[in-house]
Amino acid sequence: SHLRNDPSFELLPVPPLDRRPLVEATSWDHIQTVFPFLLYRPASHGGKVPLSREETVQVYRLLQGGLAGQVGSRAHLAPLRFQLGQPVACGSRDGVPVSALRLCASARLIVEATAQAGRNAAAVIERALAALDKTALLARTVRPTSHAA
Repeated sequence: SHLRNDPSFELLPVPPLDRRPLVEATSWDHIQTVFPFLLYRPASHGGKVPLSREETVQVYRLLQGGLAGQVGSRAHLAPLRFQLGQPVACGSRDGVPVSALRLCASARLIVEATAQAGRNAAAVIERALAALDKTALLARTVRPTSHAA
């Protein structure tokens, strides 16, 4: 829901998994674990502008380090480091070639979330939300690149 409701993101559709006859329809293997999304920044005219492929790569790299300088009310995000799925080219929006980042529920995270009778799930979800918050912050502040051909 965070990816759907934050204007910094456009959640991309993912076709439902169909692994029949390998697994039963009621198994966990049918639950979506990869969530691809595009990044946007506010536009001066009140709308929003898609980040280019280069800008998305810039955000991806910045997520993996701390932020220097002032980040206002989001200062708690500055020292946090996150790893999302690397940018993947996926067409264009408004004539801008774009790439998607991916939030992934890896096997390691699922094991961590379900450990101790699921008491770790809230912490795993909280870290995912912090990763998205820092991604949105970076999308709003990354230096725009020229979209001219």
